[in-house]
Amino acid sequence: MTVTWLHLSDLHACQARTGWDAHRIVKDLLKDLKHMQDRHGLRPDLIFFTGDAAFGNVGSGPGEKLAEQFGEVAGFLEKVRTVFEPEVPRENIFLVPGNHDVARDLVTPDQTEWLDSKANADRVADLISAGGVQWRRYMERLEEYRKFLEANGYSHLLTDPLRLAYCVIREVNGLSIGVAGLNSVWSSGRDGEKGKLWMGGRFQIGRLEPGLEDAKLRMRLPTIPSTGSVRRKTLTSNNASRGASTSTCTATSIKGGLMPTWTATRASPRPPAMTARILVRRPATISCGFTSMTPKVRSGSESIDERVQAVGVP
Repeated sequence: MTVTWLHLSDLHACQARTGWDAHRIVKDLLKDLKHMQDRHGLRPDLIFFTGDAAFGNVGSGPGEKLAEQFGEVAGFLEKVRTVFEPEVPRENIFLVPGNHDVARDLVTPDQTEWLDSKANADRVADLISAGGVQWRRYMERLEEYRKFLEANGYSHLLTDPLRLAYCVIREVNGLSIGVAGLNSVWSSGRDGEKGKLWMGGRFQIGRLEPGLEDAKLRMRLPTIPSTGSVRRKTLTSNNASRGASTSTCTATSIKGGLMPTWTATRASPRPPAMTARILVRRPATISCGFTSMTPKVRSGSESIDERVQAVGVP
């Protein structure tokens, strides 16, 4: 059995800022994805988008508001999922928000002050768990992101709309795969956030993991904003460099970030390494990578043997 997923991030959709270049990059991306299926047989069973789909509120002009940018995101994801034959079902697309998907204009000084001076791991866990007025105020910054999910057929990502974290199990080629989407940017809202973000990973992971107990392979999707890392061990440990998709014995963490180079190890003998086309481009950016994995569940054991194949876009 083989499971293949496509990992995307950092679209930064904004016609007003990146539209002049983005259309060409997206066109090349779609062409390359089609090529990967035609040449290598790579059609993703799952698509992961780990943050920064939008550019962020930058003004009141055409295309400068988050709501309009998320409209561009919806169109982009439709093009990606339908470029494959057969097309990837929408329910097999999984997103998590990034710091650019946050409405910074809704962030207030008292919220930032509480995070900087009064928050600790226990208080943050209590804040998220209670889901009270204070928590709902923090989540206002992700309201446009929530509306985007609701309006575009991603209700499977809204099992907990109050926190925008979810767990879903999919059956792929006889293998049960559990996907946990983490909200790691609810505390994001300013520049210079390195070391100042709270995720509440203890609560989020603890709440989601029981829903994935029946999955043979568990995927965790956080986003690490490019401006900084999450404070004090709130993410699961991961030995890979930022932006890579990695596999451990029974769980995989997929993080957002740039993925400019991948190695093709899909066939035997191993083909030459392939370097991704320059899809990471300013001001328009997008990160892309394929991973094809053949897991084998050991008899009488929870562990999984894996052969991971990361294939770049040539």
